[in-house]
Amino acid sequence: MAGTAALARARLVVGVVCVTGVAMALASTAEARVCAARKISATGQTAQLSLIAKVAARSAWSSKVAFEPRLGPRYSTWLRGQERRIVCRKVERRHICLAIALPCRAGAVLTPATASIPAVDKADPKRRPL
Repeated sequence: MAGTAALARARLVVGVVCVTGVAMALASTAEARVCAARKISATGQTAQLSLIAKVAARSAWSSKVAFEPRLGPRYSTWLRGQERRIVCRKVERRHICLAIALPCRAGAVLTPATASIPAVDKADPKRRPL
């Protein structure tokens, strides 16, 4: 029995170390975002439950952004947007929500090693670094 408990503790320690390592690796990289110039808003369908109305508003926002000529599907992920907010109100026992956010798309993944590389050479703005 003592050997089983020790083995279980060892497995737990190894698991915690692995999870901590993965968390630290993910924290060391940052995803650069490229955002649109203006916020987009969209109203969802009415619903009896506010949670359903919020989901409908986010879905309407994603669809609207996906069909914007200068944005498209790459910008339509709600969770990637900046300054997100949902405003709801109740009208005659039904909820209706408006989703508002600045659409963003994923850009290059920046690591501590590449975060300091300039995007444009200061001496020649047309020349990009290697």
